[in-house]
Amino acid sequence: MTKFIILLILLTTSVHAVWREVKTPTYTFNERYEIELRDQYPYIRDFKKGDWERLKLPKKFRDKKFLSIDADNRYIMMVTSDGLVIKTKHGRKYHKLMKWDGVWGAPFGKGSKIHLAPTTVYWAIQDWDMFKDKYIRNPINNEMYRTLSIAHLFQVHQGGSRITVHDPWLVAEDYSYEICLPDHGNSSAVNFKSSGAFVFMIDTQGRLLTRLWNLDIAGYNNVYARYKYEVPKRNDRYAIHLVQFLRKILLPGPSWEIQPKIPGIYTSAITVMARGKGSEKADLFVEGSKNGKRVIWYKDINDKNWKYAFVPGKLKAAVVLPGNKKSPRIMGKNYFHKSDDIQMRLIDFKDQCSPTKLQLTKGKEKIELKLHLRGIYRLKIEPPPLKRRGAIEFPPSNKLTSNQKKILTDLFGYRGDQFLEFEAGLSDAGLELNEGLKNNIFLKAE
Repeated sequence: MTKFIILLILLTTSVHAVWREVKTPTYTFNERYEIELRDQYPYIRDFKKGDWERLKLPKKFRDKKFLSIDADNRYIMMVTSDGLVIKTKHGRKYHKLMKWDGVWGAPFGKGSKIHLAPTTVYWAIQDWDMFKDKYIRNPINNEMYRTLSIAHLFQVHQGGSRITVHDPWLVAEDYSYEICLPDHGNSSAVNFKSSGAFVFMIDTQGRLLTRLWNLDIAGYNNVYARYKYEVPKRNDRYAIHLVQFLRKILLPGPSWEIQPKIPGIYTSAITVMARGKGSEKADLFVEGSKNGKRVIWYKDINDKNWKYAFVPGKLKAAVVLPGNKKSPRIMGKNYFHKSDDIQMRLIDFKDQCSPTKLQLTKGKEKIELKLHLRGIYRLKIEPPPLKRRGAIEFPPSNKLTSNQKKILTDLFGYRGDQFLEFEAGLSDAGLELNEGLKNNIFLKAE
């Protein structure tokens, strides 16, 4: 009854959101349904009809005990007491006709079962639908491009400093794909949500951060996407092409953005909901309290100010106490290369975080470079070295002396461009930069 009253308020209030609430491990929603676990079994309600019903599942899943649930766009996912992930891709259809299965991963989401890792403390689903969402706009240069539908399962591991990404096209339980957290991976997530092409997190400092991110945007899709490392031209305007491979995606991609501070008390219960065609619009929701009563803070992802609405009920999560507390620093690896009179050091390298500082020294000359690196789609488990692609970013040409240019030309094949792309192999022994450079360079792990 309480939620029905809230829905009536929403229908008579000018608000973009489909539902002004926050998701929890046992309660979630998409554009059409809200789903809740009751006694470890899912119940579903169509927003338009208002009646709760026991969700109809295939016979093999009806006796399962469910611990957590999430939904976004077409996908509804549930995790059983033994960690098995089951899903439907029909989350906007009539619920009694939804088809459910327990498979995920290569090839094309039909590969094998997936279980949450024992270290997973919470998780989130992200779904980008090419037919509904249409296109992605890169905020760096305003380019617009189409992409195939993309779905990710994010697993947040103990400590919150590692979030692995699982895509239906990849090996189901391959934990080598990660999203780099803010501050070059030195931030720890207290909660993490996703929707459409957005991710939204709250960290141990109480900061609220968002990012336009999925594996395609980040540069990993070597199957059908194409990429370019380039200094962005912000005034460019491009028409939307019918298929993505006609347009190269700009790298490096969008970074984390710190959202404005909430002017009041808030908890760690957060939600993001992509809204409308394209990737520009989304609504953010954060649970909180005001004058001793529960509220939901909300705003458009691009707005500067938060609004709030009183929502009945008790707080679903712990109150966040923002402060100067820093997340624990997680040091990456250092790599070293020496040949003749040239020395190179790659400092604080983290495979999931790019770029990394690359210091080059020859005699009295010292040049600061950046090394950008990204993974690629692997449709099967492969032994090291793992294939990587990337680029060396040079200082602007007018900032280099003629002697520095000669050093970079002799070593890398520098031609005056700010980015020089290469392929690489990563193993425990080190990082080998090869195809695309004038000379192969092996950076040994220190």
